[in-house]
Amino acid sequence: MYFDSRRDTGTKKALGLFGVESLHEIRIKQFAFWLVFIISLLIVISVLLGFVVDGLDIAWAFGEGDPLTWLSSLLLLLAAFICRAIWKEGASKGSKDWEQQESLWRVIYYGFVFLALDDLFRIHENIDN
Repeated sequence: MYFDSRRDTGTKKALGLFGVESLHEIRIKQFAFWLVFIISLLIVISVLLGFVVDGLDIAWAFGEGDPLTWLSSLLLLLAAFICRAIWKEGASKGSKDWEQQESLWRVIYYGFVFLALDDLFRIHENIDN
């Protein structure tokens, strides 16, 4: 059972020292941190396995459509959904300052989604064909 940090002013002040307003926000940040950490660890492990399997010739792992492309796309999608969470969280507060920033976060979100899809499906490479 979680306590309501909005009612507990001492907790609210303590959370404010870390730049967060609620425990929910901390859980989202922790989840995002650990997800990025695990994906980055998978990238390092795959490179090290490439050294073990192929010696110094691990160029195969860095080509288009290879394992690191999938991990890179996953990181781009994670960045997109973090931007979406920021966009939706700010929109729910409804402040006037946020109205100007909302369109920026929306563009950043769609930009990261496009980059992830481009990485996976090689959109910009196939435009010429």
